[in-house]
Amino acid sequence: MELNELILIIEKDVLKYIKNYDLNALARFLEGYLTNKQLMQIPLTKQEFSFKLEFSSWLLNYYNESVSNRGWVGLILFYNNGSHKDAINEFFKLYKMWRLEFERGLAQ
Repeated sequence: MELNELILIIEKDVLKYIKNYDLNALARFLEGYLTNKQLMQIPLTKQEFSFKLEFSSWLLNYYNESVSNRGWVGLILFYNNGSHKDAINEFFKLYKMWRLEFERGLAQ
């Protein structure tokens, strides 16, 4: 299973995978998935590697921010007024936008 498939599965039933609507918990879950792949010596796909390294930068551009020490979780929470449920929904929307740009070779 690749990260993209996992995210689409989680989106269908968030509470099945994390205890409550908490973007930090979702981020830890996804990071744990990517870390586990590496520990099992399963190479990350180009998209997974790019997500890990570039999703935060892409969000800075999306939100017209030049610098932020918030990371992708903090940025999404900030622009959703701290509402984790709204932020999780926004994450799925933004992830799909980023993925489309990645597939077109535009994400950086």
